[in-house]
Amino acid sequence: MFSKEIQMVAVTEYLFGVPQSVPRRKYQITGSAILYNWVESIKFLGLEGVKNPNQYRNFPNQ
Repeated sequence: MFSKEIQMVAVTEYLFGVPQSVPRRKYQITGSAILYNWVESIKFLGLEGVKNPNQYRNFPNQ
C-alpha cells in the first residue's frame, strides 16, 4: 500500500526524533502499529525490510 520511499522517509523522520503522530498524519498512516513495524523491519533486516512490505517476516523473538 505504501511505497518504499514513503516508508523510508517516515521511518527516518521517526528515528530522528519526530513524534510518531507527525509522520502518521503527514503520510496518512492509519494503523498505530504500521510505523512501528516498519521501524522494526528496517532495524532487523536493513533496507531489505522495505523491499517486500507485504511479506511476512519471522523475527528472532517470535
